[in-house]
Amino acid sequence: MLTEHPWNRVLEHIGHNIQDGCAEVLALSYNDLPIALRPCFLYFGLFPEDHEIRAFDLTNMWIAEKLIVVNSGNGREAESLVDDVLNDLVSRNLIQVAKRTYDGRIS
Repeated sequence: MLTEHPWNRVLEHIGHNIQDGCAEVLALSYNDLPIALRPCFLYFGLFPEDHEIRAFDLTNMWIAEKLIVVNSGNGREAESLVDDVLNDLVSRNLIQVAKRTYDGRIS
């Protein structure tokens, strides 16, 4: 699980790479996110700009970091939960999809 120190590095990295006007817009979008999605969105700051990240890899990383918790009682699989998070972030124009599967899922 990421501790406070790595998150501060992510914040510094984001802060140095965002121009003045963009920071305010990004802050509004971030603050509008549901609390549960905020760490998932911040996780993208660990990757270089324009880096393609596979949904499969995110699923494994987010489960390992406990950002996505699979509850056996709700019957939902991790992939389904990650799909929901990614689709929400895409619909808010916070991330871009590089590839989709034949059935339209983010890959």
